[in-house]
Amino acid sequence: GTVMNEDGDTVEVSWERYNAHFDNVFAALLTLFEMSSMEMWPVFMYNGMDVTTVDHHPERNASKWYALYFICFIVIGSFFMVNLFVGVVIDKFARISSEKEGTGLFLTYDQQQWVEASQKLTKTTPNFGFAEPTVLKAIRMP
Repeated sequence: GTVMNEDGDTVEVSWERYNAHFDNVFAALLTLFEMSSMEMWPVFMYNGMDVTTVDHHPERNASKWYALYFICFIVIGSFFMVNLFVGVVIDKFARISSEKEGTGLFLTYDQQQWVEASQKLTKTTPNFGFAEPTVLKAIRMP
């Protein structure tokens, strides 16, 4: 576009598009993916708030309500990412524990041997049945 400078001369100016933009679907998905990493998302929000109309230069805070979209995306997206991370951790934990067959995930080999021995010891029961001694049978008087 053309603008008039302080001297009254018309000057040809142009502005460049931000690297993260929503001009097409692929760029928008890439921008949302970058935002979901929570890295520099306020910069994307402020750039989105500066949007005016097609073929017009950005103006500071021209679209303040766009901030609501970015904040909702961060809140919902971060919950989704946290749930995804927790789900992967729990799934991996369940897989490892099923491989170990409940003997303890964080035990050393010696500790596992001790646990198995103590489990076997608790399962065995002593025999408290008393038998009459054979020596006394011969000595017993009728």
